[in-house]
Amino acid sequence: MQYNSKSSTLYCADEGNATPGQANLTSLKVGADGSLTFLSNLVTANGGVSTDAFIVGKDRFMAVAH
Repeated sequence: MQYNSKSSTLYCADEGNATPGQANLTSLKVGADGSLTFLSNLVTANGGVSTDAFIVGKDRFMAVAH
């Protein structure tokens, strides 16, 4: 998991080892009270994961390594 405090967004990467073809990167909005609101879900390649958020110019990216 990775938390972006500027946007109050939590990113959760799922290895998908138990469900082939269904690994995910999910983003959730974290409310002031700690509540979570679903934002988006992307299917990724299965396997061990590591994530890192970075900015290039005005663009924001999330790298997911397998």
